[in-house]
Amino acid sequence: MIYVTSIDGTKVEPLINIGTDFKMEQSVDGTFTVSFTCFQEQNNPGYELLKSEAIITVNDNDFRVKQYSNTDFSKTVTAISIFFDHAKTRQHATFSGSHTLQNHANFALKDTGWTFTAESNIANITNYISKFGDDNVVSLVTKICKYHQCEYMILPGKMLYFAKQIGSDNDYQYSYKHNVSSVMLKEDTNNLATIIYGYGKDRLELETLYEQR
Repeated sequence: MIYVTSIDGTKVEPLINIGTDFKMEQSVDGTFTVSFTCFQEQNNPGYELLKSEAIITVNDNDFRVKQYSNTDFSKTVTAISIFFDHAKTRQHATFSGSHTLQNHANFALKDTGWTFTAESNIANITNYISKFGDDNVVSLVTKICKYHQCEYMILPGKMLYFAKQIGSDNDYQYSYKHNVSSVMLKEDTNNLATIIYGYGKDRLELETLYEQR
């Protein structure tokens, strides 16, 4: 079941009538997105809550809507894991010197509500990072992966998983074309570089490129 939480967090409703364009993708750099079209039909209680910056929950993973397209009969969204909300969360202290991955991750995720787990073969390996800190949480996690030569993925329940190598078998992709004849309202609240386009009135195609600025 897919749920949507209102922007103010006061309402949570299930989303049904999801199109077969549903796609959940996670890359080895941690980027984790979900996208789909939802149709306005009877008994779809979450439909009115689905808009930019709303939270979508899929299998205990929370995503924030960053791209939103609205027609007379449907809404198409792309949402990114709420972990990336912490691109606006800064760890002002510094934690320089030689430390284990476990210690670096504890520092980076302090007071965020996120936890982590790491493969035993890398968790206690010490690496030196100069001036680690005074940066946002997402950047610090990226730096951990660079210096500890590892990758990370986002798990359900606000947890990160660090591993020497993470496979790419986590993608769920489906293709679907839906006739669109009305003018679309498009919103994009993503703070990442984005490309989005459509073709013709007989089919809708979306292409998205995520790239950190």
